[in-house]
Amino acid sequence: MIRTIGRAENVKHIQEAYVGLHLGNAVTVKDIAEVKIGSHFKRGNGSVNGIPSVVMTIQKQPTAETVTLTKVIEDP
Repeated sequence: MIRTIGRAENVKHIQEAYVGLHLGNAVTVKDIAEVKIGSHFKRGNGSVNGIPSVVMTIQKQPTAETVTLTKVIEDP
């Protein structure tokens, strides 16, 4: 699994990425691996009462009223 740092806009960009030299010849990712789109990297686990859940963060805009926003979020 390879995680790019920078901008890879498609599979071909990753396939053509230079890995190193072998016997004086350039080696690219496609020479040594199959390249395909996979799932996003998992960043952690969340649970509520032992049931897998999604962790979400909400940030208010500087001009929003904190009390009003809190009421809207907590309103069922």
